[in-house]
Amino acid sequence: MKIVHIINNLEIGGGAQALVKDIIKYGKYDHKVITLEKPSLHFAEIEQLSLLRNPIKSINHIFNSDLIHFHLFPSLYLAPIFFLKKKIFTEHNTFNRRRKYKIFKYIDSFFYSFFIKIFCISDGTKKTLSDWLIGKYFTSKFEVIYNGVDFSAFKKNDNRFSNSRKKYHNNENIVIGMVGSFTDQKNQKFLLEVLADLPINYSLRFAGSGKTFESIQNYSNQICLKDRVQFCGLISDIPSFYDDLDIYVHAAHWEGFGLTIIEAIASGLPVLASNVSGLKEIIEPSYLFNNDDKSNLVQLIENIFIDKKLIDLENLYKNSKEAFDITIMVKKYESQYKLIKNG
Repeated sequence: MKIVHIINNLEIGGGAQALVKDIIKYGKYDHKVITLEKPSLHFAEIEQLSLLRNPIKSINHIFNSDLIHFHLFPSLYLAPIFFLKKKIFTEHNTFNRRRKYKIFKYIDSFFYSFFIKIFCISDGTKKTLSDWLIGKYFTSKFEVIYNGVDFSAFKKNDNRFSNSRKKYHNNENIVIGMVGSFTDQKNQKFLLEVLADLPINYSLRFAGSGKTFESIQNYSNQICLKDRVQFCGLISDIPSFYDDLDIYVHAAHWEGFGLTIIEAIASGLPVLASNVSGLKEIIEPSYLFNNDDKSNLVQLIENIFIDKKLIDLENLYKNSKEAFDITIMVKKYESQYKLIKNG
């Protein structure tokens, strides 16, 4: 089966980009990637073409495919052009800037109507999209397929938590980490404010880049945290980043799924996440905090090594692997590809 993915880019760090990469890497079908921007060197092993730089070759791949899989905006607005092809779309988030303006309810509803199937990466993503689009007929098009993680790519150190607990009792440096693009969505500023209320032996590491990167750096200096915060930028070796942490905290205002949370769990880390749609589906309530309540998160972090009921790492790892291993996600997508092609 020949499948073409159309996506803005394949730059490292995005959940949609990771999903495309993983479907190709772990799947069995013939995949091509058409990007709206220049091909990414980070995914040089994937066959990719720029629609703008190589339009003829790109369109040839598209029209010789069995199925077109679209990802993200504005790529989804290309759907009407290929009206003779079977098209599907994956919705990757619970919110985007278009949803601030009512006119886009009508515009988006028009473009989404061209897809045979609309996959959502969580129930929260499905609900918010269903509430946004106009028309009851969309309901039959929705299908939830959770994102997946290659658990074998992460080193689960069974002694990690006990070592971190010793560091805590000896007042040694406890490293908190978060992975994510620097945008208002990810809420890195809140984590800085939480760090300021924690004892001085706690430090913070960020992986990622984005439009708020510089302003968050400046803010850390303003509140006198320069020596306790490390900005690592884009990380190609994410497993190594997790290896250096004691706690993973994800403070996003909203999230489609929270792939980095599962990566952190796969690394054997204790995890805390904001209580929002997309995240509260994948971990239990005891690991959640209100992302506007500093004292709530400070207390959870300080209790993580002394409250034995708070973190059950073995069950956290076991349940996450059973639900979110990469092979499960890929099998579900391939099953849907086959059904749609033959339908």
